Amino acid sequence: MKSIFSVASMKSLLIKSSKIPNSFSWKWNGWVPKKINTFMWKVVNNNIPTMLALKGRQVNVGDTLCKLCGEADEDADHLLTSCLITTIVWQFISECCNTSSLFAFSTKDLINIHSHVKASKNKRKGIQAVIFTTAWCIWNARNEAVFQNKVIGINKMLENIKALGYLWVKNGSPCSNLEWK
Repeated sequence: MKSIFSVASMKSLLIKSSKIPNSFSWKWNGWVPKKINTFMWKVVNNNIPTMLALKGRQVNVGDTLCKLCGEADEDADHLLTSCLITTIVWQFISECCNTSSLFAFSTKDLINIHSHVKASKNKRKGIQAVIFTTAWCIWNARNEAVFQNKVIGINKMLENIKALGYLWVKNGSPCSNLEWK
């Protein structure tokens, strides 16, 4: 019996082999660069090279503690949602976006948290773009700490988030009257 290729059969195969449960889905955000969407896709698939992920791949990383807080082993969930430094950053982002506090217990929560904000569709998409930008800036601060032994202060991280977030959302969104307060 010959097997016949179809898009439906390929989709079914991909869903079965995916690391993400079927109930989890998210849309890429066109207001940020593609590299940011790709980064977030890697985050959700637990495919960014955190200390624990590298250790799991038999890479000798030595200390697996988070380079931002030094309090817990570094995995994507810790780094982006529960690290002491990043929780302060998320509180600031909540205030800037004029929303209630953004609490995420996992990276999957982080990806879809914007959908729970009571706001217009454009504001929710803008909040998602800022969340993606924030995760990217946290990752970059972590990389500077790991590879250049730099300690990136919270204020510097927030400046980077504001600058990149405004630049990307202002240029990627159809809204012409955006302001960052």
